[in-house]
Amino acid sequence: MKNMIKYISVIVVAVLMCSCKGGFMDINKNPNYPETVTDPLMLLPSGQIQVAAIVGGDMELVGSLWSQHYTQNNASNQYNTTVDYSITNTSYQRFWSIPYAGAIPDLTNAVKYSAAAGNADNLFVASETMLCFMYHILGSWYGDIPYTEAALGNANLTPKFDEGSAINDDLIKRLENVISKATSAANAAVDMSGQDIVFGGSVKNWIAFAKTLRLKLMMRNWSKYSSTIATALDAGGFLTTDAKIATFVNEENHSNPLFENDRRKLNTTRNMVACNTLANYLRANADPRIKVFYDKTSGAYPSNEAGYRLATGIRYSRATLAATDPVYFMSEAESYFLQAEAWARLDNASKAQSFYEAGVKAAFDRWGYDCSTFIATGGVYAFDATSQATMLKCILTQKWVAATRCQAWDSFFDITRTGIPALGTKLTSEAGYVSGELVPVVDSSLPADQFPHRMLYPKSSSDYNTNTPTVKIEAKQWWQK
Repeated sequence: MKNMIKYISVIVVAVLMCSCKGGFMDINKNPNYPETVTDPLMLLPSGQIQVAAIVGGDMELVGSLWSQHYTQNNASNQYNTTVDYSITNTSYQRFWSIPYAGAIPDLTNAVKYSAAAGNADNLFVASETMLCFMYHILGSWYGDIPYTEAALGNANLTPKFDEGSAINDDLIKRLENVISKATSAANAAVDMSGQDIVFGGSVKNWIAFAKTLRLKLMMRNWSKYSSTIATALDAGGFLTTDAKIATFVNEENHSNPLFENDRRKLNTTRNMVACNTLANYLRANADPRIKVFYDKTSGAYPSNEAGYRLATGIRYSRATLAATDPVYFMSEAESYFLQAEAWARLDNASKAQSFYEAGVKAAFDRWGYDCSTFIATGGVYAFDATSQATMLKCILTQKWVAATRCQAWDSFFDITRTGIPALGTKLTSEAGYVSGELVPVVDSSLPADQFPHRMLYPKSSSDYNTNTPTVKIEAKQWWQK
């Protein structure tokens, strides 16, 4: 397995290093990126690792800064424009190029191969679920994206941009088709256990991932899918384990992508530091996870206001990253929090509390800590079933914390979808600040009451595809609060 990761990571390095030139979805030729795949089963791990390269790299970085888990160190400058929201259409173009040049074509071809191979529904289930996940992530960052014409290659270099809610609906249908193949996939003749670097070939886990992802997509349109969600909750079968890639090693070009880009490749390793918003919340609640989210500095975990750039003489706690950190696509904790939120919206406080507590437990267990006193009656994280609003605040606040060093991009999606944590008007240092609220970013390029809701469409698309929309990062998407 380690050797396969090293082989596939060469593809990722080639994609990360290449620059787009020519038409939509073009990538430069690279001798390490094969023109044809002699073993079609390798399309699955190649697609998986390329999804991990962008989701666990640049997307995790932006999500962690915009969720105010971390902020830019005041003594370095790498992410200044990200923190103050002044990014341009040349920023983070890999958000677009890696999915459309690598992950989506590979996973699309893996789906096609599963049909041609015969009795390979297990490969279909894994590849199609992963493909739906990638489209979901792209739609979450951009809104309208190429979808129905996205994988046509040279047959259409200027694909249309499909409307976000229509894509969401179609992904739900595709996942329902995946789920319908649970039995045939379990009895498939093709052995993909050596190629599946997420679940090791477990069809049961892939079906659970598909069910949980379907629930997540339906939650984007509650008014349309509430009754279907209730039925799905009663049926169960959601993830009870992490959907992740956990085979990174501490070697150059083979480590966790955020660690590789931020710690190994830059000229300083002190860019991302503890942000007051999260750090103060953890301190206020004596939450032990502060020890695994930030490096200890001078016996403590000093943190800074989001975007604060003035020299202070303080050496702020650096964000803790490890070369071997997994890349998460969906965690066990997220699965429980999703179910808790759904039950809360259905006004079933008992089940909402049960899944909330399971989510908090999974989030603590990930780092080896016990949450029992935190969620017990009278504990600082005890479930508040007073109203639907109090239930949702408990659930989504703890989901925000749990996403640190794990799924920060998903935390950002939740903030924009639900407004939790809320964007307050006070800095953490000011009287009247409410613990756990986001703060207006110091020196933000947006008005004080504005927050980014999307990534800008890249210049590499707008230069060659006249269908590319023009939007601002503060423009809300169809599914956002």
